[in-house]
Amino acid sequence: AGPLAVPPLNGRALAISYLESLVASEGAPPSLHDEYALLLLEAIPMEATADYKANDLTLRDGDGENLLMYKLLRRKLQQFLDVSLEYHPEKILAFLPAPFLHEFALLLSRLGRHEEVLRIYVHHLADVRLAEAYCERVWLRAR
Repeated sequence: AGPLAVPPLNGRALAISYLESLVASEGAPPSLHDEYALLLLEAIPMEATADYKANDLTLRDGDGENLLMYKLLRRKLQQFLDVSLEYHPEKILAFLPAPFLHEFALLLSRLGRHEEVLRIYVHHLADVRLAEAYCERVWLRAR
């Protein structure tokens, strides 16, 4: 299955789709990667009732429109922050809402601040499995 598309509900959604295609083309400058991440952040409906810590972004039939868009956009943002090497993490950090601990961890990881990432996983999210998986990924990348 391919990436989930953002429904073209408004101009912002169209801009997200357009920037997503540019960023995927591998010729986009870092500034477009930054703009894509910030646009995703702006579009996430913060009024959606969600458990930020659980990070349960599985799309379900009973999800209302706000929750569906919340999950879809956060999944896209997390995947992008994990995969892209072209954005400026310090710029995205400045705009990240405090409850988005998983995204904080991804950005701190990109900055090489591994102890802070582990602190988020172990102390704030209370998920030792995430911390162990993170250590494994970092170790494998360093080999």
